[in-house]
Amino acid sequence: TWSLAENPIAAWLSEAPTGGVLLPAECVVVGVTFDSTGLAPGGYSVNLVISSDDPDEPAVTVSVALTVPQPADITSVTYTATNLQVAFDATAVGEPPLTYAWSFGDGGTSNLEDPTHTYATWGCYQVSLVVSNGCGEDSWGDTVCVCEPVSGAGFIWAPPIPLADRNIARASHTN
Repeated sequence: TWSLAENPIAAWLSEAPTGGVLLPAECVVVGVTFDSTGLAPGGYSVNLVISSDDPDEPAVTVSVALTVPQPADITSVTYTATNLQVAFDATAVGEPPLTYAWSFGDGGTSNLEDPTHTYATWGCYQVSLVVSNGCGEDSWGDTVCVCEPVSGAGFIWAPPIPLADRNIARASHTN
């Protein structure tokens, strides 16, 4: 007779069968299933203890380990517009390799981490980024506006290129 137990009990591990009767020289295959659902990234370990009425080996301990990698996570995205050209800078963390999928709102795309995109016309565009790895994905989106520079006017805009949903202030005025 034999039995299988976890020490300590781990919700992320299951085994089948967990016990039975074996005749001398017989073997049994035990299926072990790992489930990382709901676990934080990191390492997990447990011992499987196989107990039997075998006087030569009454207990055998097998160490079992599970590593849960970190899913993709976008920590920041910044961008700088100069005329029709926008330079994007994305920061993401997660288990490598990370895959980047940019959509610039005008049909243009990129798979670079920090792309530069040039728009054909002035306007506002819905830009999105999806960063993914084997453990999941994260997404970001914003409206990016590229505006024709104001020239010949008697004032200065702050910021020099207004962004959607941002306040614009007249910084100075000349007569």
